[in-house]
Amino acid sequence: MRAARRYIVQMPRGEVPQFFVRVDGTHRSGLMKDAAKLIASRGASIASSQKIVLGQKFSLLMHVWVPGTAPKAEEFQKELSKAVGSGVSCVVDKLDAGSSDEYKLARCPLERRLTITCPQRPGLIFAVTDLLTAQGCNIPKLETKTYFAADETVFHLDALVQLPEAANADTVGKELELIMETNIDRGLKISWDDSGAHRINVLEGA
Repeated sequence: MRAARRYIVQMPRGEVPQFFVRVDGTHRSGLMKDAAKLIASRGASIASSQKIVLGQKFSLLMHVWVPGTAPKAEEFQKELSKAVGSGVSCVVDKLDAGSSDEYKLARCPLERRLTITCPQRPGLIFAVTDLLTAQGCNIPKLETKTYFAADETVFHLDALVQLPEAANADTVGKELELIMETNIDRGLKISWDDSGAHRINVLEGA
C-alpha cells in the first residue's frame, strides 16, 4: 500500500484528460494493474475507465490525464504496449472534443440504474434500448447475460441510464415496466432507481 501511494497524482480542477486509450485482447490476471502502474509511474492519472471481460477476451477503455507537456500518442502507446505484454493490442489517441467537454459539465446528469431479470425472449434488448432512445436517454453502460436456472433460460440486464434534463425519471420507469410486462408474462423482476447509479467519469488516482 505504501508503494502505491507515491504514485497518486490528482488531475487539477479545470483540466481534462488528453488521451483516449483502448486495450484489448486475451485476458489475464493483473493486466489492469500493469497498465495502471505504467500510467501512474509517469505521474499521470486515469480519469475514467471501463473494462469488460467476455469469455477469455477483454476490452479496457480509459481516459488518461498526463501532467505537464503530454507525450505524443505514439510514444505513450509504445510504452503501454510494452507494459501489458504480448497478446494484447493498445491504441492511444487524442481525446475527442465531445468527450473532453463532458469533463467541463458543471453538474452530474440525472442517472438511474436499470436491472431486469426474466425468462429469456428474443428482442428484449431492442425493446429496452428503443424506448430509452425515444426518451432521449443515453446508456453509457449496458451488461447482459443469459444463464440456465432449473428448467428456465434466464436473461439478466444491468444498465446505467442518463436522462435528459426535461425527462421525468418516474415516468420513464413506468414505461419500462409496461413494455417489459407486455413482453414477459411471468418471472419478471425489474428495478429502476438511483441507489446503484454511479458516475462513469470518476477521478481515481492511478
